[in-house]
Amino acid sequence: MDMKEFAEELYVTMQEKFAEVELSAKDSIVKESNYIEIVKSHTYGLKNYLYQYEFSSPQEEIYFFKNIKPKFVSLLLFHNELFEIEVSKPLEKDSIIKHYLEALQKGQAFINTHMEFYKYLHLGSTYLDSKYFLPDKNHETGNDVIYDSRFCTPFDHKFCLLQSYELMKEHLTKAIEKLTMPVDEYSPLQWTGPKISLIELMYALQVSGVFNKSVTDVKMIATYFEKIFHVDLGNYYRTFRDIQTRKKAKTVFLDELKFKLAERLDEPMLVE
Repeated sequence: MDMKEFAEELYVTMQEKFAEVELSAKDSIVKESNYIEIVKSHTYGLKNYLYQYEFSSPQEEIYFFKNIKPKFVSLLLFHNELFEIEVSKPLEKDSIIKHYLEALQKGQAFINTHMEFYKYLHLGSTYLDSKYFLPDKNHETGNDVIYDSRFCTPFDHKFCLLQSYELMKEHLTKAIEKLTMPVDEYSPLQWTGPKISLIELMYALQVSGVFNKSVTDVKMIATYFEKIFHVDLGNYYRTFRDIQTRKKAKTVFLDELKFKLAERLDEPMLVE
């Protein structure tokens, strides 16, 4: 199995574990602690596979450090940082908002400091890839899940940090909006299924054109779903990409809905 295929299967498994935590844990600190352990164990799995894997070319190795590893490590950095933010969160609403804004400023300061690298990545540049994303074979090897030199290049960790701060920006911005938004007292429904299922349904409805005569974008639907179902969908664009990489059935939730409805339709009709 090549590295890309292995990593995709590992990532899907990790997302399934996330969904289990989302259903079982209520406290945000407990959730973040569980998320950290899940990402850490799957990152170790990626790292261990790397140790016995031979890249077929420098291009494949660059792809790993530029595109595959950051998907795992940026999540680990994000959840580590978010855990610290939640643990130190004050009680009053105004203080919480200030607390979140300070965390956002910290992330933005890091991005501003590394703006040239940030632009290089977001513009899809490649001319310095061999410098940025090939390991330095002369460094000594460590044992840390992130900083082991066999699992690092001179710049890939910086890329992971930038991605983690982008995740943090999206998460905290939504959290602040939720704190400042009037409470909707007229929505009794709360989404208790996996977020990935609601995102799958959301995209299906959007591409089917069933809202506003086919002129509604995904962001508008996501914002409305989050409000009426009292759920934070997170980075639904990234989750949709994860759905696209599923190896077997891609429409898992829609297939389940179809099966459940077919079962219900086959039940005997109730006589009034």
